[in-house]
Amino acid sequence: MKKIVTILILTCSFCALMAQRDTSAIMQRVIECYNNGDYDCAFNLANKVANEGNAHAQSCLGYLYSEGLGVAKNDEKAIYWTQKSADQGNYYGEYNLGWMYQQGIGVAKDAVKAFYWFQKAANQGYSEAQTDVGKCYANGDGVEQDYSKALLWFMKAAEQGDADAQNCVAYMYSNGIGVSQDSKKSFEWDKKSAEQDNVNAQYNLGVDYEFGDGVDQSDKNAFYWYKKAAEQGYVDAQFKVAVFYDLGRGITQSYTNAFLWFRKAAEQGDSLAQFNLGVYYKSGQGVAKSYKDALYWFKKAAEQG
Repeated sequence: MKKIVTILILTCSFCALMAQRDTSAIMQRVIECYNNGDYDCAFNLANKVANEGNAHAQSCLGYLYSEGLGVAKNDEKAIYWTQKSADQGNYYGEYNLGWMYQQGIGVAKDAVKAFYWFQKAANQGYSEAQTDVGKCYANGDGVEQDYSKALLWFMKAAEQGDADAQNCVAYMYSNGIGVSQDSKKSFEWDKKSAEQDNVNAQYNLGVDYEFGDGVDQSDKNAFYWYKKAAEQGYVDAQFKVAVFYDLGRGITQSYTNAFLWFRKAAEQGDSLAQFNLGVYYKSGQGVAKSYKDALYWFKKAAEQG
């Protein structure tokens, strides 16, 4: 799922920038068709321009083949067209090719080649590629692990406003990886990321405010950011929201709302939420008393140890 989302985000930004950089009537039409969900039209037009050598169109065509949009899914053709785009120095093509090598789409997985193509795109200033180069250095994936270089690349992307990179910079500062530990800077970078709806950063801000780490302690602000993350389906945040409602921390106490959020987390497999749901059903707190339902949730929690 992450693979699909990442490529989709890339393609949307790719289409937006194509509109600025390629003024040909056909490519403008490709963008319109794609944005309107007319993938048959987008494919047919992109195919025409790609065969004429347009690197942007080749990258787009590779994506359409990889996702089966407007054409039958074909990883072999996806890699073919993406490679052609990358070979012309198109940084969308370079980035997508790196991703394909990283995930093994149409080719055998190859971390070294993935890093190579990410680096090519990153050197052209593409922020998503810069973030992935940072991750490669941080994890020693396709390149020798180097936290200082990881932070360098994260910072390049973060300063361009990349929310994922901003969250990574915050993590490095929080844990003192590749840089001196600095809770205040960690908070500042997570806030930039959270304001762009990065769910990990939103949860981290909740933690920072709850414990006064890098910022003044505030239950109200902690609840606000936990709830933002919880609404995006982040299970740990859902559990926190439930606890805050249960205790009346930063929000008016409500056992009914606590039950609802415990249930959301429990349904995603959180064992503590499952146990608390059992407690709620057993006591009739926030929900009609039901020993049958209490036993069900206690057993679900117990099965996880």
